[in-house]
Amino acid sequence: MYHIKNDKRAQASSELICAGLLACMKEKPFARITITDVQHASTVSRSTFYRNFDCLEDVLALLCDRGFQAVFTAYNALPAEEQAYFQPTIDAMASEASDLGLGENGKYALAWIKLWVESYNAQTDDG
Repeated sequence: MYHIKNDKRAQASSELICAGLLACMKEKPFARITITDVQHASTVSRSTFYRNFDCLEDVLALLCDRGFQAVFTAYNALPAEEQAYFQPTIDAMASEASDLGLGENGKYALAWIKLWVESYNAQTDDG
């Protein structure tokens, strides 16, 4: 899991590491990326990496959690009648999000993905 302290230096290091992973993912698949790759791309030391993360999957988990939080924030900004439209799908995705270990906000992201895919399929279906 990631364990980033609430101080400026730790926050800055985690941002560099996240940016480093994203840069590496533009060059090759996640499965081929090493901690050394991210270390070089982010310009942080190996000990700094391990001070904030246990493994590369933890960096990816942090990036996903941030995305989930953004979807959750957008959902909460909607008027109540629009939230009501999404709520059944969010409720349906809760157990899948839990099974995947996505955290509390993961259900909002899964619901958004499900509805987007359904909308896309409906628009592109040749019937």
